Amino acid sequence: SLQFRDVHAVSADTAYLLSIGRGAQSRIYKTTDGGDSWTPQFTSPEPEAFFDCMDFWDAEHGIAFSDAIDGAFYLVTTSDGGETWTRVPPDALPAAAAGEASFAASGTCLVTQGDSTAFFGTGGVDTARVLRTTDRGRSWTTHPTTIAADKPVAGIASLTFRDSQRGAALGGVMTVENLPDSTVANVAVTTDGGDSWSRASSAPLHGVFGGTYVPG
Repeated sequence: SLQFRDVHAVSADTAYLLSIGRGAQSRIYKTTDGGDSWTPQFTSPEPEAFFDCMDFWDAEHGIAFSDAIDGAFYLVTTSDGGETWTRVPPDALPAAAAGEASFAASGTCLVTQGDSTAFFGTGGVDTARVLRTTDRGRSWTTHPTTIAADKPVAGIASLTFRDSQRGAALGGVMTVENLPDSTVANVAVTTDGGDSWSRASSAPLHGVFGGTYVPG
Protein backbone atom coordinates (compact mmCIF):
# COMPACT_ATOMS: atom_id res chain seq x y z
CA SER A 1 0.00 0.00 0.00
CA LEU A 2 3.05 2.30 0.04
CA GLN A 3 4.07 4.58 -2.82
CA PHE A 4 7.84 4.81 -3.21
CA ARG A 5 8.84 8.04 -4.94
CA ASP A 6 12.47 8.72 -4.05
CA VAL A 7 15.61 6.62 -3.73
CA HIS A 8 19.13 7.82 -2.99
CA ALA A 9 22.18 5.57 -3.17
CA VAL A 10 25.34 6.53 -1.31
CA SER A 11 27.34 3.47 -2.40
CA ALA A 12 26.93 0.21 -4.28
CA ASP A 13 25.44 -1.35 -1.12
CA THR A 14 23.82 1.49 0.84
CA ALA A 15 20.72 3.42 -0.21
CA TYR A 16 17.71 5.19 1.26
CA LEU A 17 14.12 4.85 0.05
CA LEU A 18 11.20 7.23 0.69
CA SER A 19 7.53 6.36 0.64
CA ILE A 20 5.00 9.18 0.49
CA GLY A 21 1.53 9.73 1.83
CA ARG A 22 -0.35 11.26 4.70
CA GLY A 23 0.96 10.65 8.20
CA ALA A 24 2.51 7.26 8.81
CA GLN A 25 2.58 6.42 5.10
CA SER A 26 5.55 8.79 4.87
CA ARG A 27 8.51 6.56 5.72
CA ILE A 28 12.23 6.20 5.07
CA TYR A 29 13.90 2.79 4.67
CA LYS A 30 17.59 1.90 4.36
CA THR A 31 19.49 -0.95 2.76
CA THR A 32 23.12 -1.84 3.39
CA ASP A 33 23.17 -4.99 1.24
CA GLY A 34 22.42 -3.62 -2.20
CA GLY A 35 18.65 -3.79 -1.81
CA ASP A 36 18.28 -7.41 -0.68
CA SER A 37 16.75 -6.19 2.58
CA TRP A 38 15.38 -2.87 3.83
CA THR A 39 15.17 -1.58 7.41
CA PRO A 40 12.62 1.07 8.41
CA GLN A 41 14.35 4.16 9.80
CA PHE A 42 11.73 6.88 10.00
CA THR A 43 7.94 7.03 10.10
CA SER A 44 6.30 10.43 10.20
CA PRO A 45 5.02 11.16 13.71
CA GLU A 46 2.79 13.91 12.36
CA PRO A 47 -0.60 12.73 11.02
CA GLU A 48 -0.84 15.77 8.72
CA ALA A 49 2.66 15.46 7.25
CA PHE A 50 3.13 14.43 3.62
CA PHE A 51 6.77 13.87 2.70
CA ASP A 52 7.74 14.61 -0.90
CA CYS A 53 11.50 14.31 -1.35
CA MET A 54 14.81 13.60 0.34
CA ASP A 55 18.50 13.95 -0.47
CA PHE A 56 21.89 13.45 1.16
CA TRP A 57 25.10 15.44 1.34
CA ASP A 58 27.06 12.29 2.15
CA ALA A 59 26.45 8.83 3.60
CA GLU A 60 25.70 10.21 7.07
CA HIS A 61 24.03 13.59 6.51
CA GLY A 62 20.66 13.88 4.82
CA ILE A 63 17.45 15.88 4.73
CA ALA A 64 13.80 15.10 3.92
CA PHE A 65 10.94 17.49 3.16
CA SER A 66 7.20 17.42 3.84
CA ASP A 67 4.42 19.77 2.83
CA ALA A 68 3.63 22.44 5.38
CA ILE A 69 1.61 21.81 8.54
CA ASP A 70 -0.34 24.76 9.94
CA GLY A 71 1.65 27.20 7.83
CA ALA A 72 5.07 25.78 8.73
CA PHE A 73 7.24 23.72 6.38
CA TYR A 74 8.22 20.38 7.87
CA LEU A 75 11.79 19.15 7.29
CA VAL A 76 13.87 16.54 9.11
CA THR A 77 17.62 15.97 9.03
CA THR A 78 19.96 13.15 9.99
CA SER A 79 23.66 13.24 10.84
CA ASP A 80 24.11 9.57 11.69
CA GLY A 81 23.17 7.72 8.54
CA GLY A 82 19.47 7.77 9.25
CA GLU A 83 19.56 6.28 12.75
CA THR A 84 17.86 9.41 14.06
CA TRP A 85 15.91 12.17 12.32
CA THR A 86 15.31 15.58 13.87
CA ARG A 87 12.85 18.23 12.76
CA VAL A 88 14.27 21.55 11.59
CA PRO A 89 12.77 24.17 13.95
CA PRO A 90 9.85 25.86 12.14
CA ASP A 91 11.16 29.31 13.04
CA ALA A 92 14.30 28.57 11.00
CA LEU A 93 12.15 28.60 7.85
CA PRO A 94 10.05 31.24 6.11
CA ALA A 95 6.33 30.69 6.70
CA ALA A 96 4.39 28.74 4.09
CA ALA A 97 1.56 30.52 2.30
CA ALA A 98 -1.92 29.02 2.40
CA GLY A 99 -1.96 26.11 -0.06
CA GLU A 100 1.79 26.21 -0.70
CA ALA A 101 3.20 22.72 -1.13
CA SER A 102 5.45 20.64 -3.34
CA PHE A 103 5.20 17.61 -5.62
CA ALA A 104 6.12 14.03 -4.72
CA ALA A 105 6.76 13.25 -8.36
CA SER A 106 10.44 12.94 -9.18
CA GLY A 107 12.36 12.84 -5.93
CA THR A 108 13.98 16.11 -7.00
CA CYS A 109 11.77 18.77 -5.44
CA LEU A 110 14.55 18.90 -2.82
CA VAL A 111 18.22 18.63 -3.79
CA THR A 112 21.50 18.96 -1.92
CA GLN A 113 24.64 20.55 -3.27
CA GLY A 114 28.22 20.47 -2.07
CA ASP A 115 28.84 20.00 1.63
CA SER A 116 26.02 22.00 3.21
CA THR A 117 23.69 23.62 0.65
CA ALA A 118 20.19 22.41 -0.20
CA PHE A 119 17.18 23.73 -2.11
CA PHE A 120 13.49 22.86 -2.29
CA GLY A 121 10.80 24.22 -4.59
CA THR A 122 7.12 24.97 -4.00
CA GLY A 123 3.88 25.58 -5.86
CA GLY A 124 0.14 25.90 -5.42
CA VAL A 125 0.30 29.66 -4.83
CA ASP A 126 0.77 32.80 -6.92
CA THR A 127 4.58 32.65 -6.80
CA ALA A 128 6.58 29.42 -6.98
CA ARG A 129 9.51 29.76 -4.62
CA VAL A 130 12.87 28.16 -4.07
CA LEU A 131 14.02 27.95 -0.46
CA ARG A 132 17.74 27.57 0.18
CA THR A 133 19.95 26.62 3.10
CA THR A 134 23.74 26.86 3.17
CA ASP A 135 24.17 25.35 6.64
CA ARG A 136 22.49 21.93 6.36
CA GLY A 137 19.05 23.20 7.25
CA ARG A 138 19.72 25.39 10.25
CA SER A 139 18.60 28.56 8.42
CA TRP A 140 16.79 29.27 5.15
CA THR A 141 16.22 32.06 2.64
CA THR A 142 13.42 32.34 0.07
CA HIS A 143 13.74 33.22 -3.62
CA PRO A 144 10.81 33.80 -6.03
CA THR A 145 10.84 32.24 -9.50
CA THR A 146 9.00 32.68 -12.79
CA ILE A 147 7.48 29.18 -12.78
CA ALA A 148 3.70 29.12 -13.29
CA ALA A 149 2.13 28.35 -9.92
CA ASP A 150 -1.33 29.93 -9.80
CA LYS A 151 -3.20 26.59 -9.66
CA PRO A 152 -3.21 23.95 -6.89
CA VAL A 153 -1.32 21.57 -9.17
CA ALA A 154 1.20 24.04 -10.56
CA GLY A 155 4.65 25.08 -9.45
CA ILE A 156 8.16 23.66 -9.10
CA ALA A 157 8.41 19.88 -9.33
CA SER A 158 12.16 19.50 -9.90
CA LEU A 159 15.44 21.25 -9.22
CA THR A 160 18.81 20.46 -10.76
CA PHE A 161 22.25 22.09 -10.69
CA ARG A 162 25.20 21.70 -13.03
CA ASP A 163 27.57 23.48 -10.62
CA SER A 164 27.44 25.72 -7.58
CA GLN A 165 26.09 28.69 -9.54
CA ARG A 166 24.07 27.39 -12.49
CA GLY A 167 20.86 25.47 -12.10
CA ALA A 168 17.29 25.03 -13.28
CA ALA A 169 13.82 24.80 -11.75
CA LEU A 170 11.23 22.87 -13.75
CA GLY A 171 7.50 22.36 -13.32
CA GLY A 172 4.57 24.39 -14.60
CA VAL A 173 1.01 23.14 -14.75
CA MET A 174 0.83 19.45 -13.93
CA THR A 175 -2.58 18.45 -15.29
CA VAL A 176 -3.54 17.53 -18.84
CA GLU A 177 -6.77 19.52 -18.45
CA ASN A 178 -4.68 22.72 -18.55
CA LEU A 179 -2.78 21.65 -21.66
CA PRO A 180 -3.50 24.73 -23.85
CA ASP A 181 -1.55 27.09 -21.60
CA SER A 182 0.57 24.68 -19.64
CA THR A 183 3.80 25.06 -21.61
CA VAL A 184 4.05 28.68 -20.49
CA ALA A 185 6.72 29.47 -17.87
CA ASN A 186 7.62 25.92 -16.88
CA VAL A 187 11.42 26.36 -16.74
CA ALA A 188 13.49 28.92 -14.83
CA VAL A 189 17.25 29.17 -14.48
CA THR A 190 19.73 30.66 -12.05
CA THR A 191 23.32 31.74 -12.63
CA ASP A 192 24.01 33.03 -9.11
CA GLY A 193 23.55 29.99 -6.93
CA GLY A 194 19.82 30.40 -6.51
CA ASP A 195 19.69 34.05 -5.44
CA SER A 196 17.63 34.96 -8.50
CA TRP A 197 15.69 33.00 -11.11
CA SER A 198 14.79 34.06 -14.66
CA ARG A 199 12.44 32.58 -17.20
CA ALA A 200 13.98 30.17 -19.71
CA SER A 201 12.61 28.63 -22.89
CA SER A 202 9.57 26.52 -22.07
CA ALA A 203 9.73 22.78 -22.41
CA PRO A 204 7.06 21.42 -24.82
CA LEU A 205 5.36 19.46 -22.04
CA HIS A 206 2.19 20.02 -20.07
CA GLY A 207 4.23 19.80 -16.89
CA VAL A 208 7.84 18.92 -16.17
CA PHE A 209 7.96 16.38 -13.35
CA GLY A 210 11.72 15.88 -13.32
CA GLY A 211 14.90 17.02 -14.97
CA THR A 212 18.65 16.76 -14.63
CA TYR A 213 21.76 18.05 -16.29
CA VAL A 214 23.68 15.51 -18.35
CA PRO A 215 27.40 15.53 -17.52
CA GLY A 216 29.36 17.13 -20.32
